[in-house]
Amino acid sequence: MNETVTTRDPWRAAAFGLWELFFLVGLLPEPVFRLLRDAGGVLPQRAVINSPYAITLGLAGIVAVFAYNQCRGRGLSHGESGDKSLQYLIVGLVAFLPVDFIGVLNAVGNELVQNRSTIYISTAAKSVAWLYLTVLICKYYLGYDSAFVSMPSFFPSTRRGKGVGGDVGGDGGGEDLG
Repeated sequence: MNETVTTRDPWRAAAFGLWELFFLVGLLPEPVFRLLRDAGGVLPQRAVINSPYAITLGLAGIVAVFAYNQCRGRGLSHGESGDKSLQYLIVGLVAFLPVDFIGVLNAVGNELVQNRSTIYISTAAKSVAWLYLTVLICKYYLGYDSAFVSMPSFFPSTRRGKGVGGDVGGDGGGEDLG
């Protein structure tokens, strides 16, 4: 008799909760940065890092490293994993940018705002990128372990071979020597 026993990993749930905390911080990095600086009693004049972009860079880097490790764990080559992680880094930078959502609402009726379209486009790009990464993490932790591999590579040099006997091993060459 062949029985499969499914066990739940408690660390997976804890990691998912930590990722959700990261994404909540990444949604509003500027207020969180000020809150943490005020909670620590650090004056802006004495702060070593005095910018919410530190949160943006840190979270985007965490996403990129995690994506790289997931791609390597699923059998992708070093080059393709690196390219996908670079793409996730770029999406993470957009997703975790500080955006003043109240300022966007104020720009609607303000005649002094010259570049409303820039404000709207940047806010929409941040929202879409943030939502994409949030859904991706949810898919991963809800059982789709190849979620990070599913993003298409925009770098032609690392795309897998499309023909029969293509580059399944992930060495980037796509040649059949046998």
